[in-house]
Amino acid sequence: MIRYRTGVYLLTCVLMGVLLKAEAALEPRDILMTLGDMEYASDSPLPDGWYEPGKTSSLSYSVALDSSVKSRGQRSVRFACQPATEWSVWELRRPTAVGRNGLKAGDTVTVSADVRTGALDRARVILLVDAYRDSTRLITAQAVLDAPTTGWRTLSTSLTVPDNATLVGVSIAVNIQQGGSVQFWVDNVRLTNGEQIEVPVRSAHNIGTFALFRVHPDIYETARRYKKVILAPQNWILARPLRYYNPHIEVYVHFSAVSTISHIEDRFDTLGYQWVDQNRPRWFLLDNEGNRIQERDFPGAYLVDIGNNELQQRWLERVRDFAQRYGFTGVVMDNVVRQFLFFQTTSCQQYPSADAYHAAMTSFLQYVSPRLQQAGLKVGANFGEPWSQNNAPYSTWMQYVQVALTENWVRYYHRPTNLYGFYSVSSQIEQVNALDSQGGLESLIQGRTTEAGTATRRYLLGMALLNANSRTYFNTAPANYEETAHYLPDCELSLGGPQERFTLIAGDTTNGGVWRRRYENGLVLVNTHPSQQFSVSLEGEYLDANGTYYPPGTYTLMPRDAFILVRPANLLQIAVTPQSISPKPGETVVVTVTIRNGSQQSLSSIWVRVPVPSPLQYVPGTASDGGIFDASARWITWVIDTLVPGAQTERRFRVTVP
Repeated sequence: MIRYRTGVYLLTCVLMGVLLKAEAALEPRDILMTLGDMEYASDSPLPDGWYEPGKTSSLSYSVALDSSVKSRGQRSVRFACQPATEWSVWELRRPTAVGRNGLKAGDTVTVSADVRTGALDRARVILLVDAYRDSTRLITAQAVLDAPTTGWRTLSTSLTVPDNATLVGVSIAVNIQQGGSVQFWVDNVRLTNGEQIEVPVRSAHNIGTFALFRVHPDIYETARRYKKVILAPQNWILARPLRYYNPHIEVYVHFSAVSTISHIEDRFDTLGYQWVDQNRPRWFLLDNEGNRIQERDFPGAYLVDIGNNELQQRWLERVRDFAQRYGFTGVVMDNVVRQFLFFQTTSCQQYPSADAYHAAMTSFLQYVSPRLQQAGLKVGANFGEPWSQNNAPYSTWMQYVQVALTENWVRYYHRPTNLYGFYSVSSQIEQVNALDSQGGLESLIQGRTTEAGTATRRYLLGMALLNANSRTYFNTAPANYEETAHYLPDCELSLGGPQERFTLIAGDTTNGGVWRRRYENGLVLVNTHPSQQFSVSLEGEYLDANGTYYPPGTYTLMPRDAFILVRPANLLQIAVTPQSISPKPGETVVVTVTIRNGSQQSLSSIWVRVPVPSPLQYVPGTASDGGIFDASARWITWVIDTLVPGAQTERRFRVTVP
């Protein structure tokens, strides 16, 4: 039986007030955006993510990115060959994994590409899409161009992804008879599954959100959930796709500023270990025995002389080049604003004292930071103890960055034991106080934990909300998206602006107690005591992020936990009506959501969220009017721009009964 009950308290329906609106339109999901389009060039003459799986060795040809001929973006791919001495083939392929970026088994996928030819003599240009099980081709579809074009022509073909497929490959191929030749350009290659999404995405959060390293298998999900994303160097190719889905997102890349790594390719390392080893070995820091010093806990990462101006120049030039090529908007430097070298418990020939090494770090920041900003990049740094701004050298280093990544906040991570611990209650409150005393510095607070640690993550978020401002961001990304993808939905509640500073209402500042901060549309209560629970009173009606209804009354707040609550949108009348009350297994049911403005005033930017109760299965792509299904939270979200008094509107989706 479908168990839908009507009532706003079960629907997590929140009146957001007037939001900053972005012009958005529904567009087909672009699955190839996981690695970029033809216009995004790497060191290769081929576009990012594409390779040549098949070619005849005797064929004389050239292939390159061409900025002078293009149908959509900045570049196209140009192929040209001399007359073939024998029957010849050439192919350019781009694989995409099933299960990433919305590509699912059972999807009917369509690939399209703009093609333009020069000469086309005894040759065919072919657009293909193939489904594979590992390296075995299961099914293929193709569209053929065998006559010259006077301009751009769009080729298109489709297939249904088999249940056992692991990859879908898109290819541009050419078959050339003996004596034949061809010149052609390809641009605007798209692979879609018919799903409509909103680009650019619209999102609302009660606090700025960011993700560190962990990128959702669906790039669109990452783009819509976070305001900032910090990528590892191996993933910086994702910067442009993220900005395609969400033009307002800020994408940073995390660069080591103190070391170069021997076991990764030079193109993923800021300095390039192989280049340094062969050309500037004197840049490596040495201990008193003459050995190169490795980062503690990171074998193969060798410390370098960041005070060397020649090194600073290479670091800066490569970062600016990477940013221009891959399109990220900021840089987060690792370990350059910590007393880092002297955590190593080893000697150093070049820097025998902490003061000498701190001077080198300051020199590095003084050189690279203003030049990065002049290049249009935001500059951040990974601060070990970010709230020590009143103590040298942190007070000096903070002058050169705009963003502080806060690794250790109210909770710290002890790498040798792989364990987390909490600071004392007074220290935690000191950290909360510091959120609003950083001047213009943005603070990125770590909130990572596993899905089982939801209460801990909610506690960390609650602590941030106690004194958050417009420069506060919270990491809500899971520890590992390879597990069940999870997310902290509390971040998407609309609390409105704060109405007070945080206040202690139970317990004490030494041992812990309950702290409160009221917002325009909500309430945050946090229990900082490590072992004692407290009773708290709610004077009005509230909802939490899961749609749980809290009527006025007294509730128990557990140790190191938080209530993050919003007032219900009582002006809305919402009903959820299944097509069938007692459907049979395997039946597909249409669910209608009716939203009515029962007030005497117009309502703007209304966010309606409807859960899909287990074990029902949402039918992908069936949410009407741009509804977005969140598979992790199992709910569908709609944004309704305006409802005048007495007006009502409907939204629909489908579910299947297992």
